[in-house]
Order: sequence, then structure tokens, then C-alpha cells
Amino acid sequence: HICLICGCLLNCWPFAQMLLFQSCTKDAECCGEQLCVWGQCSQNATKGEAGSTCQYQTDCSPDLCCAFHKALLFPVCSAKPIERERCFGASNHLTELLSWGTQDEGPRKYCPCAGDLHCQHLGKPQTQELVVSSARCLMILKSF
Repeated sequence: HICLICGCLLNCWPFAQMLLFQSCTKDAECCGEQLCVWGQCSQNATKGEAGSTCQYQTDCSPDLCCAFHKALLFPVCSAKPIERERCFGASNHLTELLSWGTQDEGPRKYCPCAGDLHCQHLGKPQTQELVVSSARCLMILKSF
């Protein structure tokens, strides 16, 4: 029997098993109602959930952002770092806000901190590598 990738799979069970774990980089590469999630075609997925492919920030749920995933090499909806998690961002909140507004459309390199948290560098790093590894999402307390 001839088996088409998105056709009836009843007559080619070994091939059907292989398709259940089909690799993908976008939804169009998946069969029927499947979506590309974490680089695999997934049957019961929802567009905008963590791991689903994206091209725009609006493709993702509000608590996620569209960012390139280092292991997948294409953008997916990713969780924004929460309090005390490592972040990769601007050194001050104003720059962070300005860059978020200009990159609202396409995928980002890194997600901004969740909610009202801000990416803050801890300590006084000596090298650029330390700058990246020492930044954490923190709540900025306002002094009155």
C-alpha cells in the first residue's frame, strides 16, 4: 500500500508510529489539526501555549513571549522568567521598555521578566560573560 504523510494511516502502522513523533519547525509541516510544539508535531496542542511555534509576539499567550530557542534554532512561545530566575536583558528598565516596544512584532532573542519584575545585574561583574550570568528578575521597590 502507498502511504501518504497526511493521508489514511490504517494500512501502514509502522509508518504511522514514525509520524506521531514527526519533527517540525512550523505548523504547516504537521498533518491535519496537529501543531508544531517543541519541534514535534502534536495532536492535542493549543496555538500560543509554551513550545508552540511563533513569528509574532501576538502568536503567544500573554504570559509568554515569542523568542528563539537555542536548542531548536527557531522561535517558540517561551515562559518569561519569574522572580530570581536568570534573565538576559537591558541593564536598566527604561532601555528594556523601549526595546520591548520596538520588538513587539517579531521574535526576541530573550524574553523579558514576567509582570512587574525587572532584569537586574547582581554584584559588579568583571567580564561580559559574568554580566549575563549574574542578572536576575527582581521586584524594584519604589522609595517615597
